[in-house]
Amino acid sequence: GPFRLTEFLPGDQVTFLRNDGYWMEGRPYLDEVVVFYIGEETARIEALTSDQVDALFVLEAFGVDSLERDPNAIISEVTSSGYINLVMNVTEAPFDNILVRKALQAATDRELIL
Repeated sequence: GPFRLTEFLPGDQVTFLRNDGYWMEGRPYLDEVVVFYIGEETARIEALTSDQVDALFVLEAFGVDSLERDPNAIISEVTSSGYINLVMNVTEAPFDNILVRKALQAATDRELIL
């Protein structure tokens, strides 16, 4: 690939360096990519707005709202193959009642999830 793994610190960061033997001439464009693990949403936003990181890949809804007020932030929405699944055992109460299941469906804010 375009990068080679040079450091892996579980729960902290992963570092990749440019692979000069990559088959596509002139690529990759970057010399190094460091992926940090930052568990808290507010800490991720603070890292971005204080220029400690260049990009975030996943944001909760409140994080998007916060960054929309930042004139230096660029927010991109993309489709994903990810999904959220609520597993219910429909043979046991209360999920054996279809009205309960329909109520959960009605209470789901699909736009917020998107």
